[in-house]
Amino acid sequence: MIGEFQESNPFAPLPFLTSEHRGILPRALEKIVRHIKTIDRRCSLFGSFFEVYNEKVYDLLNPKTSVRREGLELRESKDGGNKIVDLLKFDIRSVDDALQCLRVGLKNRITGCSHANTKSSRSHSIFQLVLIQDDEDNPNQKITSKVILSDNCTYLWNS
Repeated sequence: MIGEFQESNPFAPLPFLTSEHRGILPRALEKIVRHIKTIDRRCSLFGSFFEVYNEKVYDLLNPKTSVRREGLELRESKDGGNKIVDLLKFDIRSVDDALQCLRVGLKNRITGCSHANTKSSRSHSIFQLVLIQDDEDNPNQKITSKVILSDNCTYLWNS
């Protein structure tokens, strides 16, 4: 999903987010953000990044350690969908903003050692984009669209 991964220290840039070997997510973020800049009507793009680990949801963009230990609460929203309570959403205005959200989240993922991989993850990460734009026909209305990208959707949906 992300691309060719290379070990790096936590403060080093992650070259696999911008190299020619980057994966679907960095490429999709770049295309989406660039396309939004061409839209005539007013719109805002927000990103969030979370993981599901041991049946708990953790905000990968929230620096508060107490939230990471306890996990976040999942509730039904007013429109019948699901809502993760207190999940941070960041305003994305550029490709760099989007990639920065991705960088921070990747560095906060829960990882451990396995026989096959020294930095294996036992979690599933979900990167969510929310686009809110003015409705051309009704200026008092907003149109909301979501793009949700996961490292393993099939497993999450079937579990």
